[in-house]
Amino acid sequence: MIKTKIGYKMPKGYLKGKARRRKVPIIHEECKAKLNLTLTPTAIDKLTQAAKRAGISRSELIEDFARSLC
Repeated sequence: MIKTKIGYKMPKGYLKGKARRRKVPIIHEECKAKLNLTLTPTAIDKLTQAAKRAGISRSELIEDFARSLC
């Protein structure tokens, strides 16, 4: 089944105890920049499932993938 509505929340306890402030990096040594991706509903569903299995957000999953490239 393909989900067309995106409804993903950060896992409980993710970044627990870390203050979130604008323009201040928390996980990596630099702040994130916005990026707009256009994906098929199937790709979105698979990305969401992979992020849930890993216990991270979709954004962090893509970040980890990009950082693993040569």
